[in-house]
Amino acid sequence: MMRATHVIGGCAAWLAVCAAASPPAVVTLAGTVAAGVAAPLCDIDNVGAWASRRRGSRRRAHPWKYRAARVIAHWGAHRRGPCHSFIVTACAAVLLAAPVLLAGWWPWAIAAAMGTGWWSHIALDLANAQPVRAFWPFGPLIYGLGFRVGRRGELWLIRPAAAAAVALLALVTLR
Repeated sequence: MMRATHVIGGCAAWLAVCAAASPPAVVTLAGTVAAGVAAPLCDIDNVGAWASRRRGSRRRAHPWKYRAARVIAHWGAHRRGPCHSFIVTACAAVLLAAPVLLAGWWPWAIAAAMGTGWWSHIALDLANAQPVRAFWPFGPLIYGLGFRVGRRGELWLIRPAAAAAVALLALVTLR
């Protein structure tokens, strides 16, 4: 899936968690932002993806993100390595929330939102035509539903459904 779809999916997933848990509105909003920011970060293992490029440019001038992507991709090709693993993303959510933990500002909510954003990324990638190793380093490749990235299925079905879920869940959660 494309970055915008992952951002919308991350927000929808966090709002679904909030609809079930009913946290305060400020926690819901802060977590929605955190989930939306964290959702596309799984693609750091793809050297051509937004997460590994410099300031959104398409040229690869060897910034730290590009170098990190090359190191991470060493353990497995895109969607087959550690960044697309439910196990690794649980650990990454805690690491991403470390600054928040030090500040003492809703650490559980931010860590949970970041983890939810990353997990929604993997779940959305399971709709792709390319397989995902969701339990890296264990387990086989899991083949998805067959939607091609950036094509009609994503743009006219998955992304609008996720956006509608965000709108509906925001209404339910924030009233």
